[in-house]
Amino acid sequence: MIAVVLAALQFVGALASGDVGSPLVLVASLLGAASVLLVVAVVLVSRWAHTVPDARGRPAPTGNADLPALITQSNPDAPGHARPRAPGFVTRRAA
Repeated sequence: MIAVVLAALQFVGALASGDVGSPLVLVASLLGAASVLLVVAVVLVSRWAHTVPDARGRPAPTGNADLPALITQSNPDAPGHARPRAPGFVTRRAA
């Protein structure tokens, strides 16, 4: 972003000095724009490469789990789960 601002300021400076028709200013502005576009393209490609999921990283599951098994595994209060109790917890009601 800073390079774009600097390229724009360079062009404004060339306009102010009257060197717009000079071939050197044209070449310099073209090289500046090309380098800015190259940097933007490299950044975008590197971000894309880091966000694309790796197909070798985690294989897809081979079978489908049934819904009751998933509910039982994910709900600790479901029947069949032993609930952890604090030491000294009394399950009987004191009379």
